[in-house]
Amino acid sequence: PEDVDELRGVIFGLCLRGVLLPETTLDIDAPSDEKSQLPSGWQWKTLGDITEYITSGSRGWRGYMTVAGDAFIRSQDIKQDALIFENPAFVTLPKKTEGQRTLVHQGDLLLTITGGNVGKCATVPALDFKAYVSQHVALIRLVDPEMTEFVHFWMINANGGRGFLSRFIYGDKPGLNLAQVASIPIPVPPMFDMQRILQSLRQYQLLFAQLSRQIKDERKLAEMLSASSVAAITGTATEPKEEVSVKAPHTEIVAPLRLGTLPAVGDASPLATLLARHKGSMNAGDLFQRYGGEVDAFYAQLKLEISRGWIEEPTSDPLVEGFASVRVKERA
Repeated sequence: PEDVDELRGVIFGLCLRGVLLPETTLDIDAPSDEKSQLPSGWQWKTLGDITEYITSGSRGWRGYMTVAGDAFIRSQDIKQDALIFENPAFVTLPKKTEGQRTLVHQGDLLLTITGGNVGKCATVPALDFKAYVSQHVALIRLVDPEMTEFVHFWMINANGGRGFLSRFIYGDKPGLNLAQVASIPIPVPPMFDMQRILQSLRQYQLLFAQLSRQIKDERKLAEMLSASSVAAITGTATEPKEEVSVKAPHTEIVAPLRLGTLPAVGDASPLATLLARHKGSMNAGDLFQRYGGEVDAFYAQLKLEISRGWIEEPTSDPLVEGFASVRVKERA
């Protein structure tokens, strides 16, 4: 699985630089650095060049913390490079306060700049409540919101923005300042190229998620067969174990999932939150990939959110049609 992650980083890095476009021709013998080798019509810009502003929360929020109110986005609310409110915090601000500048809008980018998960980046979905960022999170507002998804892919890529920021993240208390964030180099393509690249990236995302799951499932199966073989050769008796279900993914999961009733701010609803970020609808495969967890955890969470009405009951059951189940028994 770790090799899949490395391969994903390389392929995504090439995609985001336009190298994999069929008509692209680049001189592979030309000197190479982090701001070279872009196709014709592309430009290198800094993140600061393409944003309205980059800011973070002030230190004076503690006096506004409440048990209910507007959402308060902390570094721990950005998981798996997505905004997920599992244990949310709340604030209530006076109308005239400096903190209003940190009110997030749909399409903003959020980057953790201090803490254990420094460098994680998420996009802000459509929210039916106000939310503000803490001092540990940078709010990045792009001039052109249509670039949000492309820039997000670049920011989370080990060979892109994340790799660039890694040089600044070190020591006992790793952190970033806003000047470092603004200096991130961004490859900016023409809009037509950007749309084609995003389509390819979404397909690659699904492909890599399937490959990673397949490797993990094969490892589990190999471990069970190895244990059974050793037991048979040595004559060592083992206690019978319950059936183990190894789920093997089909080539693609196509069942559509749609947002139902919006959960409350305090509800643990990561899948509904992801759907809200994508206009309320997504196929099950894309949702699973963006969720980023194990397939069994995804199943359990999906069933829970469907049962609570946060996600509509699908017309075809993705839990049945999306995967085949192979039953394997361990024997002595």
